[in-house]
Amino acid sequence: MSGEISVATGGTTSGSSGGVRIQTGEAEGGQAGGFEMLVGLGDTGDGGDASIMAGDTSDNDAAGGSVIVLGGDGMTGGLIELVSGTGEGSSGGDITLRVGDGTTDDGGDVSITAGLTTGSQQSGGAVTVTGGEGTSSTGKGGAIEVFGGVGRGSSGGATSRCAPLDAPRCDSMRLHPSLAPSNE
Repeated sequence: MSGEISVATGGTTSGSSGGVRIQTGEAEGGQAGGFEMLVGLGDTGDGGDASIMAGDTSDNDAAGGSVIVLGGDGMTGGLIELVSGTGEGSSGGDITLRVGDGTTDDGGDVSITAGLTTGSQQSGGAVTVTGGEGTSSTGKGGAIEVFGGVGRGSSGGATSRCAPLDAPRCDSMRLHPSLAPSNE
């Protein structure tokens, strides 16, 4: 096992502890330096994980810390790309987006909103969800399914109609409103 590097600020019994900031320098007449966080290659077992986690709090009147990922501003805004790994002989990696539960209040929401535009004759950003292709002669394309949540003591969550999509696409997209389960 190679050596580890640990960077940590000191603890405190009164007030806030210190933060950690890593930043590349600004550049005049050139490009600012990039920042990469990479996990090394291993030849036995699973690949190493990379984890980013905001802090918890025990304050009953406060929220846990946020994780914020921002693309840079420019004439064209910077891209944020989330890509799972290729399966070299099995399935590709999944991407799971899940919000937290609420123990005494509502669960967290998932909101996906495309960008607006102030440009004349321009369109707001589109939201596109596409099932994967099955490229072999017997392969099938991946399905898109949207489910409303189950209501344990009341009605389930609703789903919107498939309408402004054209008919072929609408037929291949299934929306499932969930109902409260019957008492068995």
